[in-house]
Amino acid sequence: MNSQAQLNEASSPSILAVSPLDGYDWSTIDRAALLAERWKGRLIVLKAKNNRELSDAERRSIKEGIERRIAVLGPLAPVELISGAAYSSDAILEAVTQFTPRLVVMAPSVVWALGTLVDTAPETVAAGTRCPVLVTRSGSEDYASGLIATDLSPSCVDAVREALRLELLPVDRLTVLHAFSPLNEAMVTYAGVDPKEAERIAVAAEAKAMDDLDVFIDRCGLSGKVNARTSKAPPAAAVLEAANAIQADLILLGSSRRGGLARFLMGSTVGEVLTAARCDVLVAPGSSNALD
Repeated sequence: MNSQAQLNEASSPSILAVSPLDGYDWSTIDRAALLAERWKGRLIVLKAKNNRELSDAERRSIKEGIERRIAVLGPLAPVELISGAAYSSDAILEAVTQFTPRLVVMAPSVVWALGTLVDTAPETVAAGTRCPVLVTRSGSEDYASGLIATDLSPSCVDAVREALRLELLPVDRLTVLHAFSPLNEAMVTYAGVDPKEAERIAVAAEAKAMDDLDVFIDRCGLSGKVNARTSKAPPAAAVLEAANAIQADLILLGSSRRGGLARFLMGSTVGEVLTAARCDVLVAPGSSNALD
């Protein structure tokens, strides 16, 4: 992978935009350029073509096209184009290591194209480099409604704090969701538990889930600022249902470090949400096991 300059000065944060496999996805470039300008940083675009390195002429042409595009958005952030022979999670990891961006922005079309049977590219990058990844569909408008999905773990607290530092979450219209496992009715029936007692246990479990969520919100420093919501649905279904209900245009998920075999057998909440979500999704790293 080539670069023409060292862009990782601490005073000039960079945004790494991963262009899709065929042509440009301008929503990716637009979002990354907006953030680069807002943060007074640099826009780095990773581009690969036909499993070969770009020629100097191609690099100049692509860079000029990007600069013309983002010039209409406002002040022009410095643009650097880097290229590789092919797209891969390894290519993104290499670029993140070299340029230490504040954020990686990628299009939905590269999420699974760069993934594996058990990982998506955002999960690989967030877990492997501790760099947040924004999968964007929406271009350059500010987010108006956000959803934080949490399993209440300390790692999810770290992920929320990281997202707040990026100033992407619309705190004035933010909902925090916890999907918890309800009492298994079949097991209760098999165990011979009285139906009234089972109902009492279920109500108590729901109340505890809300209490635990309130504690989590307080640990994130968001008490009194957000809406709290619980769900008995499976995590991915709960996230998608809640996002649709509140018309979220940004979902925050914590990255997970669950082993590959466990992911293959049990699936990934992050992967399911990235596949089905209609809005942007921010995958933020935590300190240990996060939402999965």
